[in-house]
Amino acid sequence: MKWKEFYAIVVTEEIQQREAEKNVVVRFNRWVSSRIAYILHFTPITGNMVSFFRIFMVFIAVYLFSLIQKGAYGSALLGIAIMALQLNADGVDGALARIQKKSSFFGDRIDNFGVDYAVVTTLIVI
Repeated sequence: MKWKEFYAIVVTEEIQQREAEKNVVVRFNRWVSSRIAYILHFTPITGNMVSFFRIFMVFIAVYLFSLIQKGAYGSALLGIAIMALQLNADGVDGALARIQKKSSFFGDRIDNFGVDYAVVTTLIVI
């Protein structure tokens, strides 16, 4: 599948209109995540796999954040980078589900849990 066809399916008119009103960070996130999803759609990886991996990344980031108490500031910075990557990958799971025609209520719940868990964890750590 070519990029333009992929992008038309993954980033619908509704999504484009909704994100046009948001800041540049949201649009950059969509730009990055749609390209990651394009690469991954050639593999057997599903949107739910990405969602579960994102939740796993939060656990790793929290562990790395906790090492700051021991003076491991580099680990804390790595935790921040992992959390940023995890939040950026938010669009990947939905894009994969749409392109693979595997959108489901369960997948939506897992995706929302991953986002909510990441935000709450980040607020607690800060």
